[in-house]
Amino acid sequence: MHDRDAKRMVNFKDISDKQIKSIKASTLILIGDRDLITPEHALEMHRQITNSKLAIIPGVHGEYIEEITTLKLGSKEVDYVIPMIENFLNKSE
Repeated sequence: MHDRDAKRMVNFKDISDKQIKSIKASTLILIGDRDLITPEHALEMHRQITNSKLAIIPGVHGEYIEEITTLKLGSKEVDYVIPMIENFLNKSE
C-alpha cells in the first residue's frame, strides 16, 4: 500500500481550476487543520465549487474520524464530525 501511495503521489497530475469549477454535485470538503492539504488550499477549492461545504477540524489526516493509524485516546472530534458527515450525506440524497 505504501509503495502504491508513494507512486500515486509522485505521478499525480494536478486538476485544473476549470475542472474543479465544473463540479456540480454537493461537495463536502473536510480536512484537519494540520493535514497535508492546507486550510488555504481547502478554502480555495470551496470557493471554486459552487455547491460545497467546508469543514476544517482540529487535528491531522483521519484523526477526527478515528482513522485507525491516527487514533488518539480521549478524542472528542468524532462526536461532532461523524454526525456532520451523516447530515451532509442525508441532505445530498
